[in-house]
Amino acid sequence: MGLPVQKTVLSHLTISGLLPVIRFGYGFCLAALLSKQLTVESYGNWSLFISMIGLILTFSSMNLMYASNVLLTGKDRKQQKQDIFSVSVTKGCVTLLVYACFACYLLYNDVFTPTVLALMFAALVCRTVNDLCFGLCRALLLIGRQVLFLFVESALIIAAILVGCYYFEGGLEGALYGFIAAEFLATTLGMYLLRDYLEVTRYDLRVVKKYLALGLPLLPFAFSDLIVNSLVPLLLKLYDSFESVAFYSIAQKVALVATIPTAIVNNVYAQYLKKSRSSANGSAVRRTFLIFLSIYLLLALPLLLFMYLFGKDVIALVSTVEYVHSYDLMLLLVLVNMLVSVSAMLTTLFAVFERTRTVGYIWLGVLALFVSISGYCFDRWQMHGIAYALLISFGLGLMLVAVAVSFLKKSIRRRRNADNAI
Repeated sequence: MGLPVQKTVLSHLTISGLLPVIRFGYGFCLAALLSKQLTVESYGNWSLFISMIGLILTFSSMNLMYASNVLLTGKDRKQQKQDIFSVSVTKGCVTLLVYACFACYLLYNDVFTPTVLALMFAALVCRTVNDLCFGLCRALLLIGRQVLFLFVESALIIAAILVGCYYFEGGLEGALYGFIAAEFLATTLGMYLLRDYLEVTRYDLRVVKKYLALGLPLLPFAFSDLIVNSLVPLLLKLYDSFESVAFYSIAQKVALVATIPTAIVNNVYAQYLKKSRSSANGSAVRRTFLIFLSIYLLLALPLLLFMYLFGKDVIALVSTVEYVHSYDLMLLLVLVNMLVSVSAMLTTLFAVFERTRTVGYIWLGVLALFVSISGYCFDRWQMHGIAYALLISFGLGLMLVAVAVSFLKKSIRRRRNADNAI
């Protein structure tokens, strides 16, 4: 037998296929709009602004939304409401604390002015709520609402930035104000879509502890995506200039094409692994993993070939000819994204069996390795050096997680044999 509820999972995967279409269509349109409207330095400033919001959100996430993919599955509506309220309050409070720390650092190092930091706070409040809404729709398998929310949010941002750039005559201010206005409108929609699950109840620290126990050990792995999308732009600004941030940003946005299969598969992957674990058949989890991995590879490998052949054309389409020399960097980042994607599929196995501590240590070591070699690699190869550091670190991480999975399987088998003996 294959996956549980085959018709349902195929339906979910089909609808989930709309998510990367919307996400990357939005990303490409926004990059094309702003890279043509703004100077290279201003576009780098915009990219760093967005990256810092992503950085703050990842640091404050505590992987609570990742844990919700497993822990909300199978609970009744009342329990889900209680969990959502407690988790949301916790995430909101921690986000404010993390923002305050980052704001002081950015202000002290003259990265942003107080005005830009104030705009970042407004955007961060809306972005926090929107990430909660998007993540909860995924955890609750409300895939249709998730697609609708992402589509409307993306359309609002592009439209608002167009209006803002027109009103401010193509300046960076117009893009920032338009982005904040669009996120505020999207917040209203997100809360409406989840109205059946949002309720003010008693804050339960015991519930939050369960989510933290599952999610926190995997936070170092969550930082892998953060490093590629958010931390590297900050490092490039500190090492070099806003121009380097701009070129890296375009390369990474185009390289995100390689994550389209990940966006399709991972949207329902953890939930179906959890269902497979509940199955009486002990090999169901293994079959589910292999099926999802096969789907990912069948989608990802043709995309890799496409980017190798037509990557320069895609870069020119998304931005301007000036950015085409980032083609080699883009190919390296495509490989990095593929390493992260396969690692994520293996890491989810530990979350489903609630044994996340080991893999947390592995990725903590991977991040320490990246930080320790990134400076040397940048001095030797500039922006390409950052990509080489990512490949070395994440390649090692994938190998270590694969080894850890083999030990996890042996541990589960021993425990199952002991239970059968009893």
